[in-house]
Amino acid sequence: GYYGAIENQTNTITNNMYPSWFYISVHELGHMWFGDMITCKNWHHAWLNEGFASYSEAVYEEGVYGYDAYKDYVQSFEYWSGGTLYLENAEDTFNVFQGIIYDKGAYVIHMLRGVLGDSVFWDGIYTYSTDPDLMYGQATTEDFQEVIEDVSGEDLDYFFEQWVYDEYYPSYDYNFENRGDSLAFLIWQVQEQAGRRPLFTMPVEVKLLYNSGGDTTIRVWNDEIYQVFTVPISETVDMIEIDPNDLILCDKDYRPEIPVSLDENAPDQDTRVHIYPNPIGESATIEIISSSNNMNLTFYDISGKQSARISGLSGGMHHFDRGSIPGGMYVYVLRDASGQTILADKILLR
Repeated sequence: GYYGAIENQTNTITNNMYPSWFYISVHELGHMWFGDMITCKNWHHAWLNEGFASYSEAVYEEGVYGYDAYKDYVQSFEYWSGGTLYLENAEDTFNVFQGIIYDKGAYVIHMLRGVLGDSVFWDGIYTYSTDPDLMYGQATTEDFQEVIEDVSGEDLDYFFEQWVYDEYYPSYDYNFENRGDSLAFLIWQVQEQAGRRPLFTMPVEVKLLYNSGGDTTIRVWNDEIYQVFTVPISETVDMIEIDPNDLILCDKDYRPEIPVSLDENAPDQDTRVHIYPNPIGESATIEIISSSNNMNLTFYDISGKQSARISGLSGGMHHFDRGSIPGGMYVYVLRDASGQTILADKILLR
């Protein structure tokens, strides 16, 4: 059967309320602002009602028990299924009140807070909830986005397009490499292999864990499927963590077997590799610009497994038959005769 609650006014006093019902009360109180004072213009935008009311529960946790409790509560909103937050099919109300508008709606608001920072985020929420053009009226996702953009001064099309109007989430594979006084780390989005959106553009926090026991958290702008970042360091990094504060709905997996591109500090700056066509079909031409001999070119799939290896290469044109290698994104690594990596890059096989 169906169950639920609604934000009707009540003068009832309840003592020793069961915890789950207590948070339902918090949720319904959240509707006083988000759902009643400002309600969604139609059911396509129902997440503006239910996502905010659910997020109110996490805000209550933060206010009473602190930010760590907030973070723990937000994790209960993780939504891994498909479907868009903007409801395409809103004709049947029984299809409207599904978990996505509650859970993913709340998590998207949490992610927006992470993108903007607390000060700008709360200024934006206050401005939205007190906008005279929206108070005691109706709002759409576009209305909400416009207010937040006005307050933040940021273009947030990328955020709303991928999190509200598209589905699923990014899957990050990552690796790192100490290079003396700098650290190079790779972020590789691999969700395309599961038939999902190939790229989610987001600011991503990266925590550097030093050999001394200290740590530093930095933020990078991740807007490529396969992206290498280089940052200065004053001591050796033992490990990195991607999105350590869970500000993004994502999978993340440390993959030490995946090579980090060395394009920035290649030992032979005159060496270049051109592979065409790209994407590769049944075969390809590999052009190597180098004065070195006896090099090898190795292809790795997204799991880090070697898929193909061509040995004894020198500068010039070479033919590559794909054979039975399945389609997908790959990394190719060119190494010299001693096994030292010269360069690495990505390539797509159709």
